[in-house]
Amino acid sequence: MSLKHLSHKDWMYILALLTVFSMPFHLQLTRYLVGGLLGVWLLEMVVGRGVKAMLGHLLQQRLVWFVVVFYLLHVASLFLSGNVDRALFDLERKLPVLLLPLAFATMPSIRRRRRNYILLSFIAANLFVSLICLGFFTARLTDASYLQKFLNYPLYRFYTDFSLFSKSTYFALYLEVSVAFLLYLYHGGSPVKKGWLAAAAVFLTLLVLAVSSRAAIIGLMVVFVTTILMYGGRLRVKVLSLAGLILLVAVVLGNYRFRNYREMAGRLLRGEPIGQQELIEKDAMRLLIWDSALDLSLDHFWLGTGTGDVQEMLNNEYQRRGLHKHMDHNYNPHNQYLSSFLALGITGLVVMLVWMLWPLILTWRDKDYPGMVWMLMMLLHFFFESMLNRSPGVLLFAFFYSLLIVHRYRKEP
Repeated sequence: MSLKHLSHKDWMYILALLTVFSMPFHLQLTRYLVGGLLGVWLLEMVVGRGVKAMLGHLLQQRLVWFVVVFYLLHVASLFLSGNVDRALFDLERKLPVLLLPLAFATMPSIRRRRRNYILLSFIAANLFVSLICLGFFTARLTDASYLQKFLNYPLYRFYTDFSLFSKSTYFALYLEVSVAFLLYLYHGGSPVKKGWLAAAAVFLTLLVLAVSSRAAIIGLMVVFVTTILMYGGRLRVKVLSLAGLILLVAVVLGNYRFRNYREMAGRLLRGEPIGQQELIEKDAMRLLIWDSALDLSLDHFWLGTGTGDVQEMLNNEYQRRGLHKHMDHNYNPHNQYLSSFLALGITGLVVMLVWMLWPLILTWRDKDYPGMVWMLMMLLHFFFESMLNRSPGVLLFAFFYSLLIVHRYRKEP
C-alpha cells in the first residue's frame, strides 16, 4: 500500500508503533512522534467527524474526566506558585497525560492484532536497548581494574553502570513492563512463536534481577503472581507455581542490595527505634525524603504548595533537617502520591487515587490481564518514583494508560 492510500487511522497506528519503539532510547524524537500522533488525531476529528461530535463523544468518557480534573488542578496550582516558570514547565511536561487519553478515547478503534503489534514494538525496542547495553558493559569488563570492581560488587556495578540510555530505575521499569507484555502475548495470541516470547521473557527477567532495581524486582513479583492467578489453570498448578515464586523471592531478597532494608525491618519488628543518622548510614535516604515530603504535605493539607514551589520547599526542609549535605542533587519526593499531595493538597491526592483505582476495579472485573497488570505496576511504582515528574515516566504512563485502559473501556459513539 502506497503512502497516499494510508488513512488517518493507519497513520495513527504507524506513529504509535514508532512512538513506543523510540521510548526506551529516551530520545527527543519521541516527543515529536507523540506530537505527530496527536496532530493526525486532531485532523481526523476535525475533518472526519467534526469538533461538536468529538466533544460530545469526549463527554461520555468517564475515565477521561479524572484525567482532565487532575490536569486542571495543576493549572489552578499556577495561582498558588511563587515560581510560575517552574509551574508552567510542569504543566508542559504533563501535557501528554492530558492529551493522549483524550486522543485514545475518541480515535478510531484499534483492533486487538494491531494493539499486540504495538506491544511487540515496545518489547523489541527494549530487547535492542538491552543488547546494546550488554555489549558496552561486556567491553568494559575487559579492563582489568574495572573487572575487579565488578567482581567485588557485581550487582552494584550492574545498577550504576549497565544502563546507557536512562537511569537504572527507569531502565528496569521498562524491562519489567516488557516482561508483563510478553507473558500476556504468550497466553493471549501473538504472531511470534511462543518459544521466542518465553526466551525473551527469561532474558529480560534476568536483566531486571541483575540490574537489581528494588522497585522493579518487587514489580516483577507482582507481575508473576498476577500471571499465575490469571493463567495458572488448576489449583494445584497455581499452588506449585506460587511456592516456586516464593522461593525465588527469598533468594532475591537475600542479595546485599536488600540487606539494609532487611535489617531495618527486623529492628522495627523488634520494636527498636531507628534514628536519622542510622538511616543515612544504611543508605535508606528515601525514607527520610518521604518523611520530609509527608510533613510538608500535612502543613499544606488542603491546597498544597503549588507545583512551582515543591522542590524549593523540599530543599529548605532537607536543609533544616541536615539532609542536604548527604545528597548529590536535589531530590523530588520519589513517590508520586506524596508529590501530588504536596503540590495539589488532599484534593489532588484523592482525584489521583480514584483515577488509578477505578481502572483497576474494571480490569479485575473483566479479567483483563494487560490492563490489570499495567495498573498494578503503576500503582506500585508510584510508591517508589515521582513518575509524573519525569519525561520517561510521563510518556510511558500516558501512552499505555491511554492504550490499555482508556481505549479499552471507552464508550463508543
